[in-house]
Amino acid sequence: MRFYGLPAVLLAVVLVSSVGIPAQTSAAGQSPSRQSSPPLSSNQTVITNRDVVSMIKAGLAPETVVAIIRNFDCQCDTSPAALAELKTSSVPDNVILAMMQKNTSPVEQITAPVEKPSGLTNIRNAKTVYLVNQSTDFVVFDHLPEKVKQWGRWTIVEHPEDADLLLVFSATFDERSLIAVDRVSQRQLKGVNCDRRMPAQTVRILVDRMRKQIEKLGDTK
Repeated sequence: MRFYGLPAVLLAVVLVSSVGIPAQTSAAGQSPSRQSSPPLSSNQTVITNRDVVSMIKAGLAPETVVAIIRNFDCQCDTSPAALAELKTSSVPDNVILAMMQKNTSPVEQITAPVEKPSGLTNIRNAKTVYLVNQSTDFVVFDHLPEKVKQWGRWTIVEHPEDADLLLVFSATFDERSLIAVDRVSQRQLKGVNCDRRMPAQTVRILVDRMRKQIEKLGDTK
């Protein structure tokens, strides 16, 4: 595993995470610098998209980059456009997911703290829903609004604060999930999953399974 050109604070984390020994520094307390080091942000305690791309291009193993992301302040841009640029720069999926997970999760970002729960005793009481994508699978997620509208149970709203329910889509390498979360209490109410298929088919299966789960509660709307 190569740690060539990393600044001292990042090198320390990599060494501790990978081999369990403290990093060595020079007599002046500074790591040796090298002219061929990849460009990193000026604040070495903050990880940015540029840093991630630089470390990958420098040959660091994806697992090492993930460890660095998890151990430092990752002020990474995970917007759709930025994620597309990361893929173009050959950043592995597990590194991108670590960047997304290190940032405040979408559910946490759109849920304001309150002193009491929203009053949803169960999922049947929800009337409005806000769709959340916690994955990089935008092609599948783009089919979700249409299927939810066809179901007709919930009204999709444009702002999370207007929703009773968060419908969170997530994905792993071989599985897709749909989770219904109470917006205020952040309590998971229902969850379904399916294996990876064509985008429209994946969403249809997930929405159908969610519908059947709710129907089992006795409300067949």
